[in-house]
Amino acid sequence: MKGIHLDQQVLDVIQRAVEEVAGTRSVILEGDFITSNDVASPMFLLPALLVSASEYHAIARAAGAETAFHVVLESDAKAFLGFRVEGLKTTSLAALVLPVIGVLRRASEDGPSLAMDKVVQTFGEWLVLNKLEPEHEIVATVNFEPSGGSEPEMGHS
Repeated sequence: MKGIHLDQQVLDVIQRAVEEVAGTRSVILEGDFITSNDVASPMFLLPALLVSASEYHAIARAAGAETAFHVVLESDAKAFLGFRVEGLKTTSLAALVLPVIGVLRRASEDGPSLAMDKVVQTFGEWLVLNKLEPEHEIVATVNFEPSGGSEPEMGHS
């Protein structure tokens, strides 16, 4: 999608946020240990993390926050969840990182580790709700803007 790219600086900030929230705790997915790199990877858990963060952002937006972020997901058979993050645009790093931190903190509420299972479950529910399937050649563009909804716009790639 024109004008929306994936900036390494933004990925680094997301990874640092994961590392800070995790601290010395383990990050776990379905009983297996994963790294902060896995969580922040566009090919691994980043699609799920950003979609989950959109729900947190929607709460902030409803409270009057004037922030936005825009995520472009593209189907990819090699990606862990069937989609990779292709682009990411935000009005500010805080508009993106604060919802991400909120999701990560909720992932650590149930115990001594960061359990990413609920994050992946939220992503799966979002895919079902929006009738998105990895085997289709689609690009899902998710807008989280102050004046708009959080439903995806879809186009064929």
